[in-house]
Amino acid sequence: MSVDGRALPVDYATVHADPALDATAILAAETGVLVLLTMMLSVLLAHPAGRRLLPCAVGLATAVIIATLSPLSGGSANPARQFGPVLLVQDTTHLWIYLLAPVLGAVLGAALVALAKPVTAQRPRC
Repeated sequence: MSVDGRALPVDYATVHADPALDATAILAAETGVLVLLTMMLSVLLAHPAGRRLLPCAVGLATAVIIATLSPLSGGSANPARQFGPVLLVQDTTHLWIYLLAPVLGAVLGAALVALAKPVTAQRPRC
């Protein structure tokens, strides 16, 4: 493909972050969103009424994540979505962010949910 006689580079659908942001800001944005998503999912799964809302909530949360993160980090909340195209282009500059942030966000979200749960007496299992 070309524009004005110039060949356009093929980026294989790689996602690029805002050049004005440094790696720490991108990591914080991606991690923060995954913390919130993990907490939302755990709250919905903890209640029977929330389980009925789960499909709609996940779809809406995915749309909000993509709309929010697209201008900042490229909106790549799925590590596999970033991993494949980056390998084809061979530009792994910020790949570590997209691989670390979801794991870090999920772990932090789970820890916050565990801290927020009331301490109850454990009954022995039989």
